[in-house]
Amino acid sequence: MDSSNYPDIYKPAVVIIKGSRSDKPHADDLGKGLQASMLNVLHDTASAHREPEYLVGRILEYNKNKDVIGYVTMAGGSDGLTGTVAAHTTLPVVAYHPDVKKYGEMKKFSSTALPSGSKAFFAYTPEEVLILLKEKSSEPVYTPDELRKRQEKRVEMYYTSNQDRGVEMPLGLPLFGKGKGKTRDVYDLGDKILINASDRISAFDVNAKTEIEGKGRALNQFSAWWFGKTGDIIPNHFLDTPDETMMLAKKAERIDIEWVMRGYMYGSMWRSYKDGERKLYGKVFPNGLQLAEKLDEPMLTPTTKADEGHDMPIDRTEAIDMGLVTPAEWNELEEACFKLFKYYSDVGGEKGFVIPDFKLEFGRNKGELIQIDESPNHDSARIWVTKHYEPGKRQEAWCADKEFYRQFLLDSKIDSKNPPVPLPEIPVPVVTEIQKRLEVYKVFTGEMKIDDLKLRSLEDVEEELGITKKAK
Repeated sequence: MDSSNYPDIYKPAVVIIKGSRSDKPHADDLGKGLQASMLNVLHDTASAHREPEYLVGRILEYNKNKDVIGYVTMAGGSDGLTGTVAAHTTLPVVAYHPDVKKYGEMKKFSSTALPSGSKAFFAYTPEEVLILLKEKSSEPVYTPDELRKRQEKRVEMYYTSNQDRGVEMPLGLPLFGKGKGKTRDVYDLGDKILINASDRISAFDVNAKTEIEGKGRALNQFSAWWFGKTGDIIPNHFLDTPDETMMLAKKAERIDIEWVMRGYMYGSMWRSYKDGERKLYGKVFPNGLQLAEKLDEPMLTPTTKADEGHDMPIDRTEAIDMGLVTPAEWNELEEACFKLFKYYSDVGGEKGFVIPDFKLEFGRNKGELIQIDESPNHDSARIWVTKHYEPGKRQEAWCADKEFYRQFLLDSKIDSKNPPVPLPEIPVPVVTEIQKRLEVYKVFTGEMKIDDLKLRSLEDVEEELGITKKAK
């Protein structure tokens, strides 16, 4: 095999999983051949029929390794290994025959029954293994439609499991509440819900024709990461991520208040201030404040949470009088809001971001107050890049959140009060910049640095598209 297949500056990794120790010499020989072709080889041993839980756990760990480009499976007497690996990854899986000297020539032609919707490839020589790994790692193994079907199978599994245990579903359907939202689908699993974050993107309460590949994965992973960090501030509904775009969560009775935290003079607050109002949310502000100026202290500015119509500002007394919360619940949730704001702001600051405002939602689960919905992310919060932050100016040009897209629509003469349904196709340069901004979660988790995102400003993109001319 040619050792020049991969450059020295980058050595992708392949995982060889064998079924038992007896397969080790054969697996080692294959590994040496792949290493000679400039591949890093990770060896592991796991059995699909003796220790399936262990095998699945190992696959999920390897899936997190960004250098892994695929798997090679090798088993002796029976090959349930390939099907199990293929069912738990979207990376290429190559089934390689075991030692024919040991198991007989006919084993070279053995195949495996794969789970529905799973794919694997078969190789009979080390050269074929390398060719398949190179070809299949450079292109998606699954089409978007195939990935959707895999996700639907997971939903079906959870739903059927609940039926088997006698858990009632509303109207006999797996959807929870309204079920399909603008960008997320929610399924009812009895005492739990399954939230699937799609690649749909919306603005002004309308979805676009274009979907943003990777959006659901990014937002789901970002929320899961935040929930894992803040459970000691207030418990939350997060349980697991059974798929990259899916979150398994506790079911809760939603408290119909949207808890909006603000640390900067922006958005609707700025619009009211600019129109001459000086008493906002119970606080009197002086003259002379600028757009995007940092407030002396963060503020909680809650609103009603309406399924229909507009949300309206609400204060503590009104919320209690309306029976939305008890005095003790308000106190507990107000404290949690300020603690979460500090935590999110501190982490954002360390990573090179300003999180000027965001919304939170809470619910009741078995008598306990918990955080629900999603944590601050590209869709639910403003996220500004600190090095581009400048008081007195609009921040959308360099922001790392969905306001970049909304401002593009406004600059494209889309009427926010009467937008077309659906919103028009999104130009490729705009899609590219939205995708970069979605990857901001990797900066928070430490997988990337801000400069790795290579962001372009909205002005640059619009000038390329001929929408606006950049100021000289």
